[in-house]
Formats: sequence, C-alpha cells, structure tokens
Amino acid sequence: MSALRDFQTSFRRYLTDTGEDAASEAARFIASGFADNASIYRNNVRHAHVGALAAIFPAIRALVGEGYFDGMAAEFSNASPPMSAILAGYGASFSDHLAGRPELSRVPFLPDVARLEWAMNEAFHAHSSFSLAPDQAAALFMGGAGDLDLVASTRLLALDHPGLEIRAAALEGNAEAIAALTPGTQRLGVFRVGGAVRVEPLSFGEFAFLRGLSAGSPIDSAIASAFTSDCEFSPAEALGRLLHLGVFEAPASLNQGT
Repeated sequence: MSALRDFQTSFRRYLTDTGEDAASEAARFIASGFADNASIYRNNVRHAHVGALAAIFPAIRALVGEGYFDGMAAEFSNASPPMSAILAGYGASFSDHLAGRPELSRVPFLPDVARLEWAMNEAFHAHSSFSLAPDQAAALFMGGAGDLDLVASTRLLALDHPGLEIRAAALEGNAEAIAALTPGTQRLGVFRVGGAVRVEPLSFGEFAFLRGLSAGSPIDSAIASAFTSDCEFSPAEALGRLLHLGVFEAPASLNQGT
C-alpha cells in the first residue's frame, strides 16, 4: 500500500470509526503533530452527518428530543457512515437503527415515522417524470392500453401505526394529539407533484392496486389484487382519484411534441 493510500485509509478510520481503531489513529496523529487539525475535521464530519439526518428526520428529532437525537445520530453515523458525499441520500437504514434500540421499544411507532420521512426524502430527490393528464388517460384507455406506470417519485408504505398523523402532531409539538390517536395500520402513497412532496392516505384496495402496478402488473391484474385486498374496491373511483392526484406517469409517446 502506498504511503498516500495508507494515510487516507487511516484518516478515514479516524474520522468515522470509534473504539480501538480511532484511538490508535488519534495517537498516530498526535505523534505526527497533526492532532489539532485532524480533530477539527473529525468534528466537522460528525456535525455534517448529524445535520443531514436532522434535516431528513425532523419529526423523529422532535419526538425524542434534540439532545438524544444528536447523540443517537452520531452513533448511527459511526456505525453506518455514508458511502457517498451526497448526504441527501444518507439515512436509508435509520428506521432499522431506531427499531434496534431497546430503550425506544416503549415508542413503537418511531420506525414507521422514520420510514415515512425517508420516503418523503426519496420522493423529493427522485428524478422528474410527467403525470398522466385526464385527456391523455382517455386516449390511452381508448387505445386499449394494458399497462400503467407510476411517476418516478412514488413510494408506497404499509405502516403498523398512523405515521402521517403522528408526524404532523410531532412537528406541531402536540403530544396530546399523539396520545389521542387511535392505533391502527395505515397505507400511504408518497409522491412529488409540482415540486412538492405529497403524502396521501390510501385504502387497502388502492394500495394493492398501486403496488401491483409498481411491480409491473397490467391494469387488470392490479385490479384483481385490489379486489382481493378490499371487496368494496371500485376501479372507476380509484382510477379517477389517483389520476387526479397525479400518481400515474404519462407514457413518453404521449409527451412527444409537448
């Protein structure tokens, strides 16, 4: 290993690791007279990682408290440092980290809220695609199309708790509203329309329908899945509502010349 590569590897361990590796690297930098500058870099890296997680998971930070969140985020950063310099994509496994902390087992909805906030982050940063307009849908269906795609930003969530309402109450600082919520599962669609992320509660039938489409199923198969999940599912009503929300992607052929 070259001297430069050896230094880079050591420096990375010092910036991101804890325990014996970090201690040995710290001693090495102290011996070399580089300790003060190295510690500045280390603190800046940790601050950047914690700041990125705080920006992506504001409701989690509000629910557990700023001090606890910052310490927990630093631990997460040490255990799972980002693999990219683009920190907007950092935190995919943060909900798992929450679920694995025994002291948070008394707050079982935290991982679901984190999953929602991560889905919102992904939707915001997803590449853009055109939503299917009503007149385009008419032309598409009259042509006998058997497939519908979802806009690229779409994320589908099956939660064990009312994560959407919990998140809203947390950001408002309304603990009483959280305590008053009725427990229950929740199905959500998360997508970006007009530059803004939207979170929409879905019926079990709508969720199964969209999940089928996201898996590449033709419309009739997705509708059959929806009926299996919800015997009261209405294809016409669901298609109309979802089309209005802008969750369907317009085929490239329909956007030519626009």
